[in-house]
Amino acid sequence: MQHLKQLLIEKNISQTQLAHILGRNKSAVTNLLQGKRQLKAQEVVKIAAFLGVSESEILGLGQPSLNQRMSAVLAAGDHKHLEQQSGIAQPVVVEKIVERVVKIPTPQIVEKIVEVEKIIEVEKPVEVAVPPMHIPFHGTPSVQMRKSQCVKRLAEGYGFEDVFFATDHSYALEVPDQALDLIGFMPGDVVLSELGAKVKKDDIVVVQWYQENRVTITLRKYEPPFLVPYSSQPDIERLHEARANVQIVSPVQRLIRLF
Repeated sequence: MQHLKQLLIEKNISQTQLAHILGRNKSAVTNLLQGKRQLKAQEVVKIAAFLGVSESEILGLGQPSLNQRMSAVLAAGDHKHLEQQSGIAQPVVVEKIVERVVKIPTPQIVEKIVEVEKIIEVEKPVEVAVPPMHIPFHGTPSVQMRKSQCVKRLAEGYGFEDVFFATDHSYALEVPDQALDLIGFMPGDVVLSELGAKVKKDDIVVVQWYQENRVTITLRKYEPPFLVPYSSQPDIERLHEARANVQIVSPVQRLIRLF
């Protein structure tokens, strides 16, 4: 399944997202990518539709799909060539050609026409509804935040509903203070971040600040070596990244305003 792995890398799709697309758990996807089991026909269709590629590319055949070849023949009006392509003699009125992928007892996967009816029509791509994923909150969101339809109660804590951003290292954070209110980060907004993401100059970053017996989570703009507030509150101080009680956690990648 190296070709499928490569496609997922090129499209920036995680194994967790693929598991949601297929309606399976992550271990099933791992077994699939390790070649411990084969793709089912309906899984091929779902993945191809979501990635916007042909079923042949998902299977690593590198050839246009049967639907694409039939569309080209039909557009040219060449029914004799259609007979050669399909191996089926066409009646005067031929109705529907359905493509399915079948598995044979060799490593090859072949495309086969399995049904012919009255009118020639090429099946439309299957539209796959991508199930939403829930990014876990760092800490417990406020009562007001928990009223939002985007916030869901999980088995452990709360999650923020998102379709495209989530990875295994993503987390959500309710903006905790007015440290950056002058540049648009207001208390009650939600920021999404990813542990392990690289921090660059001028990034907005999540910071842990250790003070006596408590830990404060806050936001700052990273202007090395300082972590700078842009706040309407004059008592919110600038921090230094070299201080032992200050830790940059990760950069903010998305800001969401719910209310």
